[in-house]
Amino acid sequence: MSVIKELRKPVCEIKKFDGNPIEYKKFMRQFNNRVVKFTETDDEKIYYLEQFTMGEALKIVEGYSYLDAKIGYSAVLKEFEERYGDPQVIAEAFIKKVITWPAISNSKSLDAFSIFLNECSSAVECIQAMQVLEYSENIRSIIKKLPYSLHEK
Repeated sequence: MSVIKELRKPVCEIKKFDGNPIEYKKFMRQFNNRVVKFTETDDEKIYYLEQFTMGEALKIVEGYSYLDAKIGYSAVLKEFEERYGDPQVIAEAFIKKVITWPAISNSKSLDAFSIFLNECSSAVECIQAMQVLEYSENIRSIIKKLPYSLHEK
């Protein structure tokens, strides 16, 4: 029964990781569940990492691909964790994104901002360093993005 269930599952795509710390945890969860769980060797894992990364992240993987796979794969994971998985790095990426968000001028952009703030709220629950979003100067920056009529609310 479980084999049939597995065969009927929809194929899950892994979104390529480009080095954006905001996407790091999601990428690693997908990679671990769709690749690591079903591969046996570090050679395969590093090969798949090359396939599912791009930009800066791909350059990191390629830099370690010359090493023995066991050493190279571990080194890639360690560097990824330091560069993209550190809570402070993730928090800074969220703050930068919210601070640089363009001023909201219509309901569609307000909705997009609302969705992003929900993502921030979830991140605050999981990442201690994200508490900095609650600092008064950051809250003021967020409020300034909103249309003037919503500032008081």
